[in-house]
Amino acid sequence: MNVEEIDGLRAGLHELAELPQVPVGADVEAARARGRRVILGRRAGAVAGAGLAVGAVVLGSVAVLPSGGSKAMRPEAQSSSSTARPNPWVAKASFGWLPTGYGAPAVTFQDGIFGLSSVKGTAASGSQFSLSVFPAGPEPGLGNMRNGVPSKPIAAPSVAGRPAHWLQPPPPGAGTAPGEARLRFEYGDHRWAELELDAAPAGTDIRAVVYKVASSVRFQDRPVAFPIRITGLPVSFKPMPASVSTNPLSGIGWETDLAFGPGLQITVTRHGTAPRIMAPRKPNTTVDGYPAFRSTAGAGQPMPAGKSAQGPKDRIGFETLCVFGVKGLDVCFMSQPQATQALKASGGLTGLVQRTKSLGPDPSTWTTDPLG
Repeated sequence: MNVEEIDGLRAGLHELAELPQVPVGADVEAARARGRRVILGRRAGAVAGAGLAVGAVVLGSVAVLPSGGSKAMRPEAQSSSSTARPNPWVAKASFGWLPTGYGAPAVTFQDGIFGLSSVKGTAASGSQFSLSVFPAGPEPGLGNMRNGVPSKPIAAPSVAGRPAHWLQPPPPGAGTAPGEARLRFEYGDHRWAELELDAAPAGTDIRAVVYKVASSVRFQDRPVAFPIRITGLPVSFKPMPASVSTNPLSGIGWETDLAFGPGLQITVTRHGTAPRIMAPRKPNTTVDGYPAFRSTAGAGQPMPAGKSAQGPKDRIGFETLCVFGVKGLDVCFMSQPQATQALKASGGLTGLVQRTKSLGPDPSTWTTDPLG
């Protein structure tokens, strides 16, 4: 599965696509490019782009999604095969300063790399700061500049007294571009981060603003907050990349994506604000009184791009259940065959939905304990 297919799955929640698999090791250049596409590609109004900074969470009243607490979990799901788990998604840094007009930053996780991205401007001419924080260890590969020109460490002043170098300096020079720069710096012993500026507004002193943003970054672990809490998820489901995002340009406010191996995807949005994800899934049923969309194997859903269906058996095990308007949220669950099988003992996707609490669209009511 290539990068474009992974992005397409997360953005569109395609019915029968395979869920992304985390590769062994961190491909720095691919992850950096992937993060840029998540923001720049979504600016046109498709889905969420830039995201929420992580802050203190004050839990307010909650609503059960969607059963209202009227149905208990099956006894099998209360066995040792299901248990509460600590939040695996921990933010590694936050922006201490951004120029006027840049929005609250996206929080993303990909291939062991933590990312923040903040956008300013319009869909046609937006600017973006992107921060990547790499796992502890030797400095990651340098990647490429514009037009595939290999990056080379170019001497640069220190950041907060620690070594730094340009991977893509401001113009002129081969591989550079107007309004762009990329700075790599060490923020602790054997701990590296990278700050990139794209499409800076005309007249920006790129060197000065990049250094001011880099010097302001606060490196401190904080658990990310989420708008849902899931209980009774079998321990065989392993958390994969997740994001909490917001984009005022898209008009949808924010979007949260959670993925679990062996093949479970959950997307949460404010009710009625994600047309690309939810609109094609018009309600065809109800779940405990809430309008819902359900699709199961053999329901005539399209195969992933590049694959041809040989018959209903090709679609066996792929299921989708979207529930709309629960405490102001739309929540879409999709499972591929292995996940569908693993969820059977606890009531399938319906049972998982009934064990998921909606915390509403206000981030102040979200939880840093999403798997509790």
